[in-house]
Amino acid sequence: MGKIKSALELAMEKTADMAIDRDMLKQKELIRKGQILASSILNKSEKDGAAKLQTYKGKDLIYVKKGMGETLLSNIRLPLYLNSEDNLPIIKETFSLISKKEEIYSLVFSQLKELFEKFLDDIQNLTEGLKQQYMPVLRQKQQQLMQQTGQNVQLEPEQDPEFLEILSKNRKALEDQYNNVIAQAKAELIKII
Repeated sequence: MGKIKSALELAMEKTADMAIDRDMLKQKELIRKGQILASSILNKSEKDGAAKLQTYKGKDLIYVKKGMGETLLSNIRLPLYLNSEDNLPIIKETFSLISKKEEIYSLVFSQLKELFEKFLDDIQNLTEGLKQQYMPVLRQKQQQLMQQTGQNVQLEPEQDPEFLEILSKNRKALEDQYNNVIAQAKAELIKII
């Protein structure tokens, strides 16, 4: 009769060929530490990122910088609204900790700043233009409401779901165009990390 194997023995046989890649685990941990460091610098809970970064040497430093770069790049995105906080200056300042090619990344960040300003202008112009185009439809809806209720009802474009849908579609198309340019800028920054 054959020997009955325990679950542990079966598991050990199946995983015998799998070796834990300690280097890969260490790399992932260092990347994660870099991500955390960049996040804490961006949210201003870390006051001296440069000193913290100097605690790493050699290959460890490379992976920490890689993690920082990932976090910084993920934070470069279009402003959500007109008066949103501009986080590009702190991202650029933190980027200086992981790249010494200031002439290149400074140019990319200045282009991004101009791009974001243009985007906000374009969004404002798009909204105003669509409002003007939509006014005849809105007036017609106001007249229909007046005929139905007997009261003069003032409608704003922002109250009309049809207008909001048109605005949303046009804004999405505009954001897609700008996000393509941002992706190119991020690709340039990745090259110099």
